[in-house]
Amino acid sequence: MIGYANEVKTLLVNEVGGTPFDSTLNLKIKELGYVEIVDIQFRANPDIEGVIWYSALVIYKEEV
Repeated sequence: MIGYANEVKTLLVNEVGGTPFDSTLNLKIKELGYVEIVDIQFRANPDIEGVIWYSALVIYKEEV
């Protein structure tokens, strides 16, 4: 095959206590650099005390 191959990768971003989740997610996406984001799937999971913790699964492609 001639040309570039794209490989699909994932990055799981979990909420960090004391840091707004959107700030954490934006920082992790910036760290990826220039990639094609295919999808972002968000989850809200309660712990045993009923506190909601957020996470996001970022699905992306980077050129190899």
